[in-house]
Amino acid sequence: MPVIRKIVWLILIFYFSGCTNSLENNDSNNPIIENIYFNYDGNESRVYISCDLFNSPNNIDDYSIVFELHQSSETLLQNSLVRQFEVSNGSIISYWGSFDLEVESNKLYFLKVYFLDESGITISSSRSSSKLLGNSAPEIISVNVPLSFSLDPTDWQNLIIKLFYCDTDGWDDLIQAEYYVKRNWSCLDGSSPVIDSDYNQFSSSQLFQMAINSSNINSSDCTYELNAILQMRPLDGSALIENGEEIIPESQYGCGMVGETLFKFIIRDSKGQSSTIDNIKMVITE
Repeated sequence: MPVIRKIVWLILIFYFSGCTNSLENNDSNNPIIENIYFNYDGNESRVYISCDLFNSPNNIDDYSIVFELHQSSETLLQNSLVRQFEVSNGSIISYWGSFDLEVESNKLYFLKVYFLDESGITISSSRSSSKLLGNSAPEIISVNVPLSFSLDPTDWQNLIIKLFYCDTDGWDDLIQAEYYVKRNWSCLDGSSPVIDSDYNQFSSSQLFQMAINSSNINSSDCTYELNAILQMRPLDGSALIENGEEIIPESQYGCGMVGETLFKFIIRDSKGQSSTIDNIKMVITE
């Protein structure tokens, strides 16, 4: 069985060569619970749970995240999640946890998640969609792609994109992880437009593979990280030269492309089970 490479530098020959439903109304400044994820490891009889809190308050340690795991109307498990890491100066905080529980196969489960203040009053809440537990298929949890990326006038730059997934059969059960792009690009002056009608890999598919983060393969919470390094062509369209050798030729259009890019990610395990996420938008600017 092939194994995803642990180290990869991806060169793109061209130009930059689960769900949640709100339970409460939230304005744009209130804390919002999103990216609720849960899965079940039948070998260990453990449920893995995570979520992200957006617009978190400054005094975050005075608050708590509490979840309820439901089968139909019955609450099977209730507990708190522990804060794990912060992003963007604390505006986004991720919570993770794993808990012992025996679940029934072929039964639907869902999560309710609550953000509480120090008095136990609910500030925000959300719930996941329902799904079967005990399924060992891989599942994409989230992706990390910037909303925008600015090209340098003359220098090539590296852009790292990341994907986080769970596979209860282990990281090495994954045999394929790749991404596709859908471009709406042009030169800065609007010339030489490139508009894709669908997602594609516009050069060798080997260049669109993602690699496992080898420091993460002993994850205790069923979450693994994949990444890819995109080499972003400068605005002047120049070739990539390393140690006097031309690695990527000069752009045939004489420019580095700007515009909208949509990403699509697909992962697949050794049993042919897969998970897909698309419509991940990034805008390339000057």
